[in-house]
Order: sequence, then structure tokens, then C-alpha cells
Amino acid sequence: MAINTPVQGSAADIIKLAMIRVDDALRNKGARLLLQVHDELVVEADVKKAEAIAAMMTGIMEKAVTLDVPLKVDACLLYTSPSPRDRTRSRMPSSA
Repeated sequence: MAINTPVQGSAADIIKLAMIRVDDALRNKGARLLLQVHDELVVEADVKKAEAIAAMMTGIMEKAVTLDVPLKVDACLLYTSPSPRDRTRSRMPSSA
């Protein structure tokens, strides 16, 4: 058994708890949980609500479990515009 196995297993359990709580909190907030990548959660949110959603998620994730040491969470906002699904389908203009 690898030495870090208990740490990795505990981290997986913590992110699962956080993911469930974040998903519940996102309902009816104009945001949705897209995926989990290792210890990160990727969320899609309305640009007007993004900062508030990130702050809410940070609070939820930092309180997912009680430990002797504090859990610290960093949030990163990535703005993409326009989304492919926001665009209407049209032909590329022909070159003159």
C-alpha cells in the first residue's frame, strides 16, 4: 500500500461531500455543476451571479468537514463569451 493512500482517500471523501452540498445549493440559482476534476469543481453560472456563486461555493467547501486544521479553498472565475450555444447558426461569410 502506498503511503499517501489514506490522504488521497480522505481528500476524495471530502470533495464528494462538498460536491453534494454545492450541487444542492446551486439549485434555483442560475448555475449548475458541470464536473469534478481531482479536487476541483467546475460550475457554469450566469456572469452576473458568478462572483456570488464562487463566494457561496468557497464557504460550503471550506466547511465540508471539521478538521484540526482549516480547509482553504481558492475560487477562480473563467469568463467565456460567447458560448457556442448562445450563437445562432449562420454561414461563414464568403471572402470577397
